[in-house]
Amino acid sequence: NQRTATQQRSLCEVQSALAGGMQAIAERLCTLVLTLDAQQHVCEQATAVDSFFRRPMLGVSLEAVVSPGDAQRVSEALTKASQCMMPQCLPLTFSIAGVGAVEAHLL
Repeated sequence: NQRTATQQRSLCEVQSALAGGMQAIAERLCTLVLTLDAQQHVCEQATAVDSFFRRPMLGVSLEAVVSPGDAQRVSEALTKASQCMMPQCLPLTFSIAGVGAVEAHLL
């Protein structure tokens, strides 16, 4: 029905605006912003991301660059953030080739 379609469009617009606002905040507050797809793979090429990890990251799973002990916690935090549409903050350790362990916070 027309009313339902209008309500759904309105909800999508609000969610899109919220996501855009959160992206802008993250870009200002965070050292690095990774854009992930539904399978938690990097889905946007970014020179700063590639430089940080010292390798091309497009298509790489986030799980591949976090310490084995953090992989499950990261997956759970991302699932929770996606389901409730609220950011989560999680301390974690990245494993970076040639550097080793790098402590960070995932938002």
